[in-house]
Amino acid sequence: MYKICCVKDCEAPTQTQGLRASRGKSTSEIREKYCRKHVSWLVKHGSLDVPKYAQGSLEFRFWKHVEKQGENDCWEWKADLSRSGYGSLWNPETKRNISAARFSCELHHGKPNDGMFVMHSCDNKRCVNPAHLSWGTAKQNTNDAIKRGLRPKIAIPVCFGEKNPKSKLTLEQARFIKAHPEMKLTELASMYGLSPNCIRGVRIGRTWKEV
Repeated sequence: MYKICCVKDCEAPTQTQGLRASRGKSTSEIREKYCRKHVSWLVKHGSLDVPKYAQGSLEFRFWKHVEKQGENDCWEWKADLSRSGYGSLWNPETKRNISAARFSCELHHGKPNDGMFVMHSCDNKRCVNPAHLSWGTAKQNTNDAIKRGLRPKIAIPVCFGEKNPKSKLTLEQARFIKAHPEMKLTELASMYGLSPNCIRGVRIGRTWKEV
């Protein structure tokens, strides 16, 4: 039965082919503890620590900065942060930084539609655990932030009458319409350049209720 590599989260079998010793470590000691990939890394670098700016695929460089915990715990990002406090990862293809949380969400939940945002269920900006991430629209993201108390709710004042920017009549005109029920809707509509339905709304109280 194969022994498993002793590196955390690595389930590959230990090395079976002999390699030269690395910085005083015996060949047999390396073979018995680590898989082929980690033996090669030890031989090349003398340590299992990955340099901060090591070359490799985007996914490889992403995982080396993630501190994985339990399945439902936060997996915190341990590298660079953006000004807003979210994890930041350099993408050499686009030559710009990308969101670590967004990369994790795309890696585990697939690419989003245009205009979608990453939503955190844990309120931890450093977290990249896919169990805590999901795609959402800008409206869903804002409503979620308001619900969690992360963003104040902005009360939009309700304006009536002439103060309403959508109003097409003045107070005097609305009073005239209600004061002359004998006039036809089409006649009043032609007078004010509006539709008969708009005039009818004033008469039945659908609009200008305060008059």
